[in-house]
Amino acid sequence: MKKILLLAAVAVGMTAQAQQAFEATNFGSNWSIGLDGGATTTLAPGADFIDNVRGAFGLHIQKQISPVFSLGIEGSLAVNTSSWGTDNLEALIGTPVIVPAHSKTAIDYMYAGVYGGVNLFNLFGGYKCDGRVFDIEVVAGAGWGHDFMNKDAFYPYVLNADDSNYFVTKAGVNFNFNVCKHLTISLKPFVAWNMTGTQYNPLNVE
Repeated sequence: MKKILLLAAVAVGMTAQAQQAFEATNFGSNWSIGLDGGATTTLAPGADFIDNVRGAFGLHIQKQISPVFSLGIEGSLAVNTSSWGTDNLEALIGTPVIVPAHSKTAIDYMYAGVYGGVNLFNLFGGYKCDGRVFDIEVVAGAGWGHDFMNKDAFYPYVLNADDSNYFVTKAGVNFNFNVCKHLTISLKPFVAWNMTGTQYNPLNVE
């Protein structure tokens, strides 16, 4: 099972956060849009955590349902993650062969999905009309992962290699610093799992 860790610093603006949830209850209230930027690395067994750090960036749109619960959609891209390691092509060619997989595109990973969040401070500490300077959310989500591959990625073992698609689940924690009523800066570590595997790296849960 492929594991990916993303550490991102996020600026959330445009609208208020949970502090306004009781002030306006129509559908158009309590929306936010955020820009994500940070780093990603693999947690695969035997991989070097530091040497495999790569850049990542994205965008999310969130609706604060209540002071406790939020829902959102998000998308992200990562740079040069195909250089993280090797793939076993036994499932394709019938022989155990470990070869490096390298995409020729700078952006070689994409994720799009939905998520839900629970604000722990508002859940256990109660809602504060004047808001908090700092709060913590737990987040879980799921979506679509995509690896961009060039046709010679596994040459000479495989000709015309195809892109890979797979189902992704994720879980993490948001550490939110509420700079002002309409701006939050967050540190958002999370782990994402490839739940499907790819044709070049079949899922192994043993």
